[in-house]
Amino acid sequence: MLAQLLLTESEAAERLRLSVRTLRRARQEGLLTYVLSGRAIRYTVGDLESYIERLRHQQSTCQPPKPSRRAARRNPRGNPGWFSASAPETAIGDGVSVYRPKGKPHYHYDFQFRGRRYHGSTGCASKRAAEAFERRERQRAALPDEQRPPITVDEAAGLYQDHAELLPSWPTIRYMLRALVAGLGPNRLLSEVTQRELQIYFARRRDSRSNASVNREVENARSMWRHAKESRYDIGEMPTWKQLLLKVPAKPPRELELAEERKLFLAMRADVADAVEFLLKSGWRRSEVLNLRWSDVSIPRKSAITRIKGGDIVSRPPTTALVEIIARQPQCEDEEGKPFVFTYVCQKSRGKRRKGKRCPLTPTALRKPFAAAKEAAEIENFRIHDLRHTRGTRIVRATGSLAAAKEALKHKRIETTLRYAHVLDDDVRNALDASESRHSPDQPAEQKRKA
Repeated sequence: MLAQLLLTESEAAERLRLSVRTLRRARQEGLLTYVLSGRAIRYTVGDLESYIERLRHQQSTCQPPKPSRRAARRNPRGNPGWFSASAPETAIGDGVSVYRPKGKPHYHYDFQFRGRRYHGSTGCASKRAAEAFERRERQRAALPDEQRPPITVDEAAGLYQDHAELLPSWPTIRYMLRALVAGLGPNRLLSEVTQRELQIYFARRRDSRSNASVNREVENARSMWRHAKESRYDIGEMPTWKQLLLKVPAKPPRELELAEERKLFLAMRADVADAVEFLLKSGWRRSEVLNLRWSDVSIPRKSAITRIKGGDIVSRPPTTALVEIIARQPQCEDEEGKPFVFTYVCQKSRGKRRKGKRCPLTPTALRKPFAAAKEAAEIENFRIHDLRHTRGTRIVRATGSLAAAKEALKHKRIETTLRYAHVLDDDVRNALDASESRHSPDQPAEQKRKA
């Protein structure tokens, strides 16, 4: 049934990835059969498959097609035309497309197809192996099914958006993608972006950002490139992403001291204090807390579900203190903020939000009062995410269990939790004290005899 499907010239050209003009020339030169439907010329799928098989046969034998009389009148000098990939090139040495340059151990190939030149080393020392290699290159160039379509930077970003926009980190990914498209050029083909251009782009991004922030942008760009490759688009040579990553010195996570904690909450604005306290006592990520909805919480059962990093939905067992914080939250009056647990009092009218009304708490709305409270409490080098580090550190210190901290923080890998292993320094110190040699020079002689 499929073979009887009649295709127009434009549809057949699209399937073969040729121009309509080139398709007509192939038909006029007898290389492509067709069907007359009234006065219209149509093509079947079988006609196209026969044309492709003819290309394969001519490439394997390396014999030039015999031009028709009409083609000979058009091209009396025999110059290579649109079908030059099926014939040996006359522009190289003795008229063949496989040759060995003087002083080189390997044969090279050089031919043209549809106006594009294909050339390079075959890596073969024998002519027979080189000719087989060249036939494979001709087949790759001629068969449209093996050619991956090109994709621009803007199209690749849009393709990756379809995959990433449901992730909790999508707002961050979105601004990184916008900066990448603007920096490399929206119409630039992904296959044309070089390693050097990426180095220059990420070097510019370092002007006002830390190395860790730039590394996150590199990882985001790598994910976009890989997603385009897995979607069968032409990305050219995959960049070496490891060379683009910057050095980030490893250091223990910042822990909020108890004295600093008291000062911080004394200076914290009242309408966001509960959210900050929940972040500290739960160890949840900021996106989990700010996106927590009433429908995700069961106060009688003391349970909650959240969407963690990577998009997975997990069950959380909140403590009694966390349930009390949730239970005392006031609800918004408008439909926008009614589903969310944590809200804040709008300080300035903007858009649909009015001063004095409660609105859903956002990262921007939380960032300003948190920074003001830090400044008033004279706390330095501390971020909102360090509230999570503080909880993880306290769990390990209280229990001595990295596995418990991994489950509480919902880390996927234990290697991530190992950053909190520094709190076990007291255990290491006690072990060293207990394992000191009994024959130490500073021990009294009586202790040595007893030993």
